Amino acid sequence: MIFNTGVGIDMTPGNISIVALKGSFTGIRVAAREDFQVDGGKNPEEAAADMAAFINGFIRGYGIAAAQVYASIPGEHCILREITFPRTVRENLRGTLVYEMEKYVPFSADDVYFDGQIIEEDRQAEKIRVLLAVLKKSDLQPWLQLSGRLETGFSGITIAPVAAANYFMYQHGSIVGPVMIIDVRDDAFDLIHIRGHALVYARTVRIPDPEADIFPLVAAHLEQAGKTFCADEMQIRFTIYGKTDAVSLGERLAGLSRFEPINDPPKAPGLSGEEAVTAVGLALKGLQKVPVQLEFMPPDLRRRPDRRGIILMLILAALLVLSGMAWIGNHFMARRAVSAHLDMEIERLRAEADVILKKESEIDRMTAHLKYLSGLRPGNRFSLDVLRELSERIPETAWLRELRLAGDAVTLTGQGDSASELITLLEESPMFQDVKFLATIRKDRDGKEVFRIGLTLSK
Repeated sequence: MIFNTGVGIDMTPGNISIVALKGSFTGIRVAAREDFQVDGGKNPEEAAADMAAFINGFIRGYGIAAAQVYASIPGEHCILREITFPRTVRENLRGTLVYEMEKYVPFSADDVYFDGQIIEEDRQAEKIRVLLAVLKKSDLQPWLQLSGRLETGFSGITIAPVAAANYFMYQHGSIVGPVMIIDVRDDAFDLIHIRGHALVYARTVRIPDPEADIFPLVAAHLEQAGKTFCADEMQIRFTIYGKTDAVSLGERLAGLSRFEPINDPPKAPGLSGEEAVTAVGLALKGLQKVPVQLEFMPPDLRRRPDRRGIILMLILAALLVLSGMAWIGNHFMARRAVSAHLDMEIERLRAEADVILKKESEIDRMTAHLKYLSGLRPGNRFSLDVLRELSERIPETAWLRELRLAGDAVTLTGQGDSASELITLLEESPMFQDVKFLATIRKDRDGKEVFRIGLTLSK
């Protein structure tokens, strides 16, 4: 899973190899790796204390206390049996294994830790093939006690061949045919058989003399496994992990009939480091679902997953979603408010535009009239000039009721507060001359003086 951390610990009585893997958007990478040699001169209690101190220090030092921690032990004490059952037992497979176990292993179900996994299903024959893995409780007890010394505890314990098989299937998931894995250690090697993305066989073989050539021993067990699990004409591919000259051993094993080395590039070259294959295969279980799920640690002793990080991430994600929704809501409401305000402004401006359009229409109409008046010529004067001069000279207390133009003669008929004042104002204009009353001044019912004035336009 993205941003999770998985820790794998490959444990033997004399050595610990520990690897931390981290997931990210770009894939899985090795975050840390260390090895620890157990002092063989110490008693088991002191050795266990040293191992616990090393593991605790590793987890504290890299700040990965929330990681899932999976461990493996040597597979030499584990018994693997392939059993065929009717498909109907798959819903209660564990109960069936408890009931049938003593037929296949020389131990009582009360004296062992066991697990089983379906490795093949035949729907036509209504059969399933199950791999049963059994480990005596006494063989697992020291490792359970070591888990109790840790600050975090183990999330699970399996055998080393299971981890190596998971590592191989992660790196070469496209290979489904029969595959043999030789995982070489200091004093032993694991021979692991995989077919159809399932572990079908594993055996730990002791190396009598680590300094001697191990090719004859490996070749003998490889050929025997091939005869047991594969048809005579079937080609078998193999790969080598562990502390050995893999190139030289691989070339010699390729000389055997039916066996072909795997040269396909791994899916994640950054996870290579063949001596830590088991630890990496264990750590993968903390990041994703692995093909081989054999587990020996009792459920009540397994460390429960620390979900605080996940819960915190979910809370932060929920807050982020709520914040986003609130922002979207506020943005939407703000847009609506702005839109409503713009609509109001548009209506207001439309009303003002209507007024302006009406005024423009009126201006156009008046302009047309003025153009018409400008075209009238009383003698050599434009009527518009006469009107403009009269508008400037006649005060607001007087107004014209009639204006007549006849050549250069102008007759003004109107009323005002003081008709005599008009004579003076008109005489001051350079445009008019011979300004005089043409009729006697009289008053109307409102007390205004009614006048009739005549004048001549200046030449």
